[in-house]
Amino acid sequence: MHKLVVANLNRAWRGKLFFTALAIMLATALITVLDARHIGPVDPFFTTYLLIVGSVILPLIMTIWVAVFIGTDYSDGTVRNKVIAGHTRWQIYGANLVVCLAVVGLLYVAYLVTAVGLARLTVSGFRLTAIWRGRIGGQFLLIIFGLFSCTSLFVGLCMVLSNRTAATAAVIFLFLTLLIGGGMASMKLAEPAVYTGYSDSGKPVRRKNRSYLGGTKRQIVQMVTDMTPIGQTVRVIMPGSSSLVVLVLYDMLIISGATALGGIIFKRRDLK
Repeated sequence: MHKLVVANLNRAWRGKLFFTALAIMLATALITVLDARHIGPVDPFFTTYLLIVGSVILPLIMTIWVAVFIGTDYSDGTVRNKVIAGHTRWQIYGANLVVCLAVVGLLYVAYLVTAVGLARLTVSGFRLTAIWRGRIGGQFLLIIFGLFSCTSLFVGLCMVLSNRTAATAAVIFLFLTLLIGGGMASMKLAEPAVYTGYSDSGKPVRRKNRSYLGGTKRQIVQMVTDMTPIGQTVRVIMPGSSSLVVLVLYDMLIISGATALGGIIFKRRDLK
């Protein structure tokens, strides 16, 4: 599999799409720093804001990159040629997954390094050491694993869908579903158990929120939400009951499950 990984890395590095994605992430870093200047460098949310913006933009970019990268292998007949050359399907799948994870990690690190560097140059009072205060290190780790989990899902879909157009549409739909669904669930979980209303006489009264999720149902919705990109982003911004270890374990579970399922389906596909 080592030779496949090296060959895929060379192809990714030579492709214009990679540098286009890199340029978009660097531009995002510049815009993020300019937008975050009103927050103030001493505010803990300043560094958190730098972290999360890239993590929200990058998965959308990766939907296109992964679909085109893997779809090109199918359209050129490279996948079938690799099988004929003696490589197993698990090796082909694994090599594509490793390269896609490396690309998403590299793009995010490039974004973050650029954002931090620009912040040091343009934001008075910002210090690099502030990045690692409190939960910042843990937030970075969580974001990386979250990006890996999203990318593993994209790779799984693209490996079982040989049509590049269909694969692109599928991964974009998946990302939007996770994004919108996670956002709606997070809003539902944020609703209070009780709210303040007013009686007929105008006196404030506390009333039970009938749409409030409680008990087992809330725990299930919370767990599913914590597995989505937007749900984990909410955890980065406002840490809640779910610990960092649990969230990372969720991501590892998604990576393992998507890889196992995608690999099994890909192994049984007829490569015509």
